[in-house]
Amino acid sequence: MWESLLSYLESQFPEYESELIFYNPQHGWGFRYRREAQQLCVLFPERGAFKALVILSPEEEEAAQEKINFFNMRIRELLNQPSTLPQGRWMWIRLEDHTDFVGLRLLLEIKVP
Repeated sequence: MWESLLSYLESQFPEYESELIFYNPQHGWGFRYRREAQQLCVLFPERGAFKALVILSPEEEEAAQEKINFFNMRIRELLNQPSTLPQGRWMWIRLEDHTDFVGLRLLLEIKVP
């Protein structure tokens, strides 16, 4: 799934550059995809899975809510939790199976229509 996601990002978002960054002591190293100041996502490899951080603006969160039935239960639960941020939502998604991958792709397509 990791390789499929990297191939997807390279083919669908070629203008976003990948860079290896140290995020913080809790999450460690990650691959950030961004174009200038616009961040698409950050990927954090783990043993047996990986996490993706996707930050949604209020407009992107609203678009995701409109498509909530297209997401699996895990991502729907994240979208249904109250956001602790006044502007938008930070989504930490642990990708464990193909349905998580499909949901992440849908979120990224919302971010970059």
